[in-house]
Amino acid sequence: MPNINDVFPSRFLKAHDLKGHTPTVTIDRVAFEQVRGRTRTTLETVPVVYFRGHTKGLLLKKTNARALAQIAKSAMTEAWPGVSVTLYATTATFGTDTYDVIRLKAASVNQKQGAA
Repeated sequence: MPNINDVFPSRFLKAHDLKGHTPTVTIDRVAFEQVRGRTRTTLETVPVVYFRGHTKGLLLKKTNARALAQIAKSAMTEAWPGVSVTLYATTATFGTDTYDVIRLKAASVNQKQGAA
């Protein structure tokens, strides 16, 4: 029986895509792309982080953007390429709904050496 996330894939990386793994990845680039806003009728420009060797990017909202700025020791997105992070799936609550989300943390020294 197919998983609904496989039936309706996203162009952005989702928690389901991690399949229970916590990969360490290296940032290749940061692009600013237009996506539908919360109302679904407007477009907003948001940062999307792309990783070496992967086609889907991680759409950044405020929580992950702040975490990445802290890990990279810079709020300037042009300083982020080359930074290694570990991705993990968790849940977050928005209003009364709970969603699966991806969060990131600094890669350990050993993980950085083996990063993709």
